[in-house]
Amino acid sequence: MSNRGMILDDENKNDWGFKGTNYLLTIGIDQYQHWKPLKNAVKDATDFANLLKQSYQFEEENITQVFNENATEKNILRTLKSFVSNITADDNIIIYFSGHGHYDEELEEGYWVPN
Repeated sequence: MSNRGMILDDENKNDWGFKGTNYLLTIGIDQYQHWKPLKNAVKDATDFANLLKQSYQFEEENITQVFNENATEKNILRTLKSFVSNITADDNIIIYFSGHGHYDEELEEGYWVPN
C-alpha cells in the first residue's frame, strides 16, 4: 500500500504554514433505538480516524469518538460544546458523522439522526 498522505515534519510546522492543532470528532451509530440498525457506521468512523492519524497529523489526544448508545443528541451537543473552549483560530476541526440522516422536504433541510 502506498502512503498518499502528507508527510510533514512536526519540528518544522511553521515552514509549511500550519501553527495550530488538528481536532477530530467522529460519530458512528450502528445500533439505533428507533431506526433500522446499520452495519458499518462505527467501522467507517473508526477507519476515518485511523487514516487521519496515520497520514494527516491528527494526534490521538485530539480525537474524540462517540459511538452507538453514547451518540445521543445530548452527548453530541455536549461534545461539540467542549471544543469551543479549546479551539483557536489557528486550529482545524473535522466532524465526521456516519449513521442515519433525514431530509425534511418541506423545510428543505437535512439532519443527522442521533441515537
